[in-house]
Amino acid sequence: MQVPASFLAIDHLHVPVRDRMAATSWYEQALGLRIVPELAHGAQAPNGPLTPAEPKGVLHIALFERPAGDRLCAVALRVEGGASGAWRQHLGGLLGRVPKVSDHGESVSRYFNDPDGHSFEITSFEPAARAELAAG
Repeated sequence: MQVPASFLAIDHLHVPVRDRMAATSWYEQALGLRIVPELAHGAQAPNGPLTPAEPKGVLHIALFERPAGDRLCAVALRVEGGASGAWRQHLGGLLGRVPKVSDHGESVSRYFNDPDGHSFEITSFEPAARAELAAG
């Protein structure tokens, strides 16, 4: 099975925390990360993330408020918008089902787990990825 086009970058990491605001303050002091205004709307949803990043946008951390025992992290991998269809087909063949596409407004993502339960996200911020919504 041929793996689709290479990744552009690790887009962000999902990090479960007890208190998003306290964690944001700590990440700002420790790593210089600040809340990304364009992504702040995510924190308005009950289970949505608060997303601090470093100034160049190289590192994003999506802070999800979770109970103390829920510490499973996820890795989001960014791809070009035109590669989304190839990833849809590849993951469908590998997993035996096509992972559902999620529209986050600014991005389109597919979520899946590895055999050990680790979560991964294939995501694109490019307009070509919008065709994925129609494809399902």
